[in-house]
Amino acid sequence: MTLNTYIAMRTWAGLSPAGERKVITARIAAPVCDTEGRMSCLADPGFDEAPVSIFGEDSWQALELALRFCRDIARGKMQRGWQLRWPDTDELLASSDL
Repeated sequence: MTLNTYIAMRTWAGLSPAGERKVITARIAAPVCDTEGRMSCLADPGFDEAPVSIFGEDSWQALELALRFCRDIARGKMQRGWQLRWPDTDELLASSDL
């Protein structure tokens, strides 16, 4: 698999503190091993954040840390006034739903 093979995605309908509506899609790529044997996952939290390679001791930890990274970015945005909703139900999310 390549670095851009996304294995997990979650999409929300977002409303920024300024009132801008935006579709937010967080994505996690499949774990890859670099030439030095280090495992990483590309984590794209959506919003306007750039994708980041998250490293772990093995593929399991890299994947777990990438998921946590995206969740923490979304929670931080919510603490700063973003509203996130499930796009198909319009249900407002709490940070514990992430």
